Formats: sequence, C-alpha cells, structure tokens
Amino acid sequence: MKNTLLATLAIALLFGCKKEAAPLSMEGKWLWSPTANKSGANTMYEFRDGVRYTYYCDEPGGCDAAYWNSLTQADALPATETYQFKNDTLSMNLGFGNSLITPVTFSCEGAKATFESNGTVLYNLNLDCP
Repeated sequence: MKNTLLATLAIALLFGCKKEAAPLSMEGKWLWSPTANKSGANTMYEFRDGVRYTYYCDEPGGCDAAYWNSLTQADALPATETYQFKNDTLSMNLGFGNSLITPVTFSCEGAKATFESNGTVLYNLNLDCP
C-alpha cells in the first residue's frame, strides 16, 4: 500500500510540474507590418548582438518570408542603432540624443512583441502568430 501511494505521488509530481518557459529575447528578425500580422510587411528589424539593423521592402503589398530570410547585413541600411534587452525592457539609442526605453510584452509563444510605451507591434519572422 505504501509503495502504491509513493508511486502515485511520484508520478503526480513528475507530470504535474510545469516546465519553465525559456526566457524571451529580442534577438532575431522581426517584421513591422501596417496590418495586424506579417502580411504586407515592408520593414524588418534584425536585433543581433546589441545592434539593430533595418531592412526595407519596396514591393507593393510587402514581401514574403523567403525574401526577408534571404537578406544579410550587407542589405541593411548603413545606419544602425545599439540596444540592450534586460528584464523584459528594451533600451535603444536612436541617435541624435533620442532613445527608446520600453517594456516589451511577448505573446503567441514569443512570436509577437509589443512595445508598451508606444504600442509598436513586431512579429518574429520565423515564428507563427495566428
């Protein structure tokens, strides 16, 4: 009886524990779109190693994931911004004495990032958010 009780308790503890979610990050490629999702995206920001790169698409209606994924740093605008992401807060030097400091809320399992200070929404290029 004791063994059955202990086994049941061990199974309940093993399967009842939640896995801790991986920390979310701004690192990667993020699309800004004038619509409420990735369709029509004409701007991509790549956050990499403390530097934000900006890319544009001049196709009417935006560009597809294949286009965005084909871009390299050589395709980015020459001007870059430095950033730091710590404890869900993005701090970015926009140049000319301007900065952006904003809490970032992630949703859709990290596929959507919302800047709380100005309402900007970015969609991770390689993750889906219905």
